[in-house]
Amino acid sequence: MKKFTFLALIAALVLTGCEQPVVIPEDLHSFDGIWGLSQDKDPAAGGQYSEYIRFNQQNTFEYFFLSDATYTYHRGTYKINQGNVTFTYKGLRRFDVVEKIARYTNDYYVEDSPDQAAFTIAELGSDRMTFKTANKQRVYFYKVEAVKGWKEEFSAPELEVTEANLARQWDQLDFFQAVVGGTTWWYFYEPEKQGITLLADGAMGQCPFWESRILENRLAAGTMLTDERVAVDPEDCSWSLSKDSVFMTCTKYVAYKTDANGNRTDERTVTPQEPVRIKFVVQVLTDYYCILYNTETQLFHAFGKHTEKASSAPIRRQNESFGTFSEKRFANSKNFDYICGLFEN
Repeated sequence: MKKFTFLALIAALVLTGCEQPVVIPEDLHSFDGIWGLSQDKDPAAGGQYSEYIRFNQQNTFEYFFLSDATYTYHRGTYKINQGNVTFTYKGLRRFDVVEKIARYTNDYYVEDSPDQAAFTIAELGSDRMTFKTANKQRVYFYKVEAVKGWKEEFSAPELEVTEANLARQWDQLDFFQAVVGGTTWWYFYEPEKQGITLLADGAMGQCPFWESRILENRLAAGTMLTDERVAVDPEDCSWSLSKDSVFMTCTKYVAYKTDANGNRTDERTVTPQEPVRIKFVVQVLTDYYCILYNTETQLFHAFGKHTEKASSAPIRRQNESFGTFSEKRFANSKNFDYICGLFEN
């Protein structure tokens, strides 16, 4: 099943014209390596491009797009047939930088019904290749040593979903919702104060994220007032892993209100007859990032590995519903200016 993508098919599979395609052996490996993409016939100064593609062995590729505030990473396979190259891109990651922090704002990987784009090879060389699109636009590929300006954490391989790989302190960067053509997302001003700590043996540490989920759950159940908030003792919480799903549980929590000065009032300890238990599907897990899908709210929560900056930050006992995240929404469905349009939104 396709996971929420904003990619669009941008090239027809059959190209016409008088120019004959370059004859290329099917097992050609001169593609292998990193290439900078441009519409300019001359290579960019210093090998600095906004788009790069890395051809790997076994006919796989990785595509990188960089701007001041956006980093996009595609991956998939390619096939050469009679001078034409067809790309099948199965995976997408997107990061948007806000307040100097990269926010993981979209991710999908699809095995069935992937997107495709096709090109004719007009020129083939060791340092430069030229592809033609369906509308006869030329795209130049220049051999480079590295993807300049790229952070390897954006393209880090996915880890096996295990307790050992999940057990760490995570900062919540943002959360997003699937919409037609992409995602809508909200970022946090202080990610380190909205995260969660998963410890070994199912124990939990600091729990701002989990407190907010309990509040949502209890409000939906009608057992809390809309002006109440939630605080928990980590000792009353636990987590467990089943295949690719994390189950978080709370046996007791404190419901409270706040006065004009932010002091807690009207506290009451609640021990529900049935513990609060919510399932989160692990959408993504790398050595740097984790995305959890909340099965109750259909929201994706994106986390980054805890930073040193956050190590001494106080825990703000305030739930997301009370203004700790930005109110501005960013839609990923609009078209961003990809220079060559290989994988244009």
